[in-house]
Amino acid sequence: MLTSRSRRILLASLSATTLLASLPFLSLGDLVTPTTTTAPALTLIAPLPNPPANSLTLATERVVVYKDGYALIIKSASATTDTEGRAFTTQVPDAAVLGTFWAISDQKTLGLRAEWDEAKTTRSRTVNCLTVKDLLRANVGKKVTLTLDATEKRTGRSGLEDGPDKTLTPDATTEKRTLTGTLSQILDDSSPPKIAFPRSITTLTGQTFTLESTAQRSPFEDFHTSARVTGAAPLSDDTALVRDLSPTGGDYIVLDGPDVGGKTVLPSARVLFVTGENLTTTLTRAEEVFTRTKRLTVDFGKENANKKVALKLFYFTPGIRWIPTYRISGTLQDKADIALQGEIVNDLEDINDAAIDLVVGVPNFRFKDAPSPLTFERTMLATLANLPRNDFNQNFYNGNRFSNSSFHSGSTVVFSDTVTPSPDLAAGEQDLFVYPLQKTSLKRGARATLPLWQQNTDLKHLYTYDVKTQRSRSTGGMVAYKQNQHQPNPQSTSPNVLSLNTIWHQLELVNNSKSPWTTGPALIMKGNLPLGQDLLTYTPPGSKACVPVTIAVDLRATTDEEEVLRQNAALKVDGNEYALIKKKGTISLTSFRKEPSTMRISLSTGGKIDNVSDEGKIKINDFRPDDWDDQSYMRPNNHSDVTWEFTLDPGETKTLTYTLSSYIR
Repeated sequence: MLTSRSRRILLASLSATTLLASLPFLSLGDLVTPTTTTAPALTLIAPLPNPPANSLTLATERVVVYKDGYALIIKSASATTDTEGRAFTTQVPDAAVLGTFWAISDQKTLGLRAEWDEAKTTRSRTVNCLTVKDLLRANVGKKVTLTLDATEKRTGRSGLEDGPDKTLTPDATTEKRTLTGTLSQILDDSSPPKIAFPRSITTLTGQTFTLESTAQRSPFEDFHTSARVTGAAPLSDDTALVRDLSPTGGDYIVLDGPDVGGKTVLPSARVLFVTGENLTTTLTRAEEVFTRTKRLTVDFGKENANKKVALKLFYFTPGIRWIPTYRISGTLQDKADIALQGEIVNDLEDINDAAIDLVVGVPNFRFKDAPSPLTFERTMLATLANLPRNDFNQNFYNGNRFSNSSFHSGSTVVFSDTVTPSPDLAAGEQDLFVYPLQKTSLKRGARATLPLWQQNTDLKHLYTYDVKTQRSRSTGGMVAYKQNQHQPNPQSTSPNVLSLNTIWHQLELVNNSKSPWTTGPALIMKGNLPLGQDLLTYTPPGSKACVPVTIAVDLRATTDEEEVLRQNAALKVDGNEYALIKKKGTISLTSFRKEPSTMRISLSTGGKIDNVSDEGKIKINDFRPDDWDDQSYMRPNNHSDVTWEFTLDPGETKTLTYTLSSYIR
């Protein structure tokens, strides 16, 4: 018999049961498996058959990873074909670039057909009886004692005439009555379940779908149609739809026995408690499960009917990338140790014991933003669209994005062998260089670092001062330049002007290997002391790269100009008269270091450099609009670049000079 406490628990559970009962379709992706031992178990009524002989199980054997978030996936599989020479797989990629999806067997291209495979199965699940109606339905055929609510007027229609009408006040005690007999029947709706689905469906996430037509359509198509109309997120491809086949009705029960005068019909809503020997408190519910999976059929030809076959499947897809990162360390005198590691971000699929190739360079795939129709991709390049953009060199990632999801604590990376290949072993093919690695396992969502190489290289310390000017159209003077003095706050009363020290200490590294250095962040360490971090840019074999370390605090530089000539109407172009302005410029540098400093000074400016001191190298080019604050009418002017290289001794001050001609109006 249900106690008062049990009844309170039962009624407290009723709200949750009512919610679930109002959802005729549940997305399996929305269901959370409880951890308690009383969780209802899901069982298939008919066990799933073993995969047929012509079912292909794809295994990833090689992943060629690029820095822009794409990878070439190579899979292999074998099976015995059917009588038509066909085999199939349900392991269809989520995304692939148009024109890159191919299947090959013995150097022969195979035909592919992609389609949806929909199935309907019936399953049962055993649940606890959470309502009185469920409890009654679970104990049909048993002798029970029912405690009824008898507070309302009795008319005798149920054979339970109580005599005079009784009216209870809100404080009156609830009246009860008990009946004992055999629970012979629950008056349920005996009509078969409807084939059509309800026109309005609400999932556990709160999304409501209004179905347009369900008589001849797949329920999945109804969901996707409603999603397109309402703007709601469509179901994922691996979602199952569930329809409850539990009987409806049950508002009346039939109790049979001498104590009730034969067969008696009672409203189930009046039953408060159920008592009896060996009461059943669980109920078996039937459900119809609709599943939809991708299916890829491979045609090996009728000549290969009923034969053992093997194939290679490959495609280019977004979702996995590698990031090169460098560590520069050692004595950092005239030599440096430089090491490269690849940081892999895998948001594509589980990689199990597959070879991984890391590629230096980005191939040209014109249609990589167009998905292959064989993947049934609903959201174009959905994986790549969720990836965060890096904030350094666009050539580094080519403007693509990758996932910012955190490292999965349960993910692991397993290497079959320790791999530290020399950069000389990287294979070059056309404009791409490949670092082949041993077989690796990496779960989807995991991140890993793989050591690639380490080498000793020549090092030179450079101190650079780069001046890029912008000039006034009306005066020819410098209105701004990159390495200018920092002016005080206009509202400040202090006479001090803070000089912005803009001489950079850089490391010039020589790539003496046989493979290029790809663009990536570089950490500079001396012992346990980090000196800085910057970008090491692409460096071909035999060439040099400069990596900025920090601003040199013991070197100072200033730039100044003075006008030495002004000649009005010196030039006439398209009816416009220009004045010729000549200026003398000085760049002064002072060293407070205790060691000699190798200096590299550059000047980039509008106008024509006529001559320079100290064997500076002059390069004259065409007009550049960004040399002027207003580029209108300034095209008669050249652009000039000057570079100086020399050694600045401790305590020495050196002044470089140049003369500049420009036309203004």
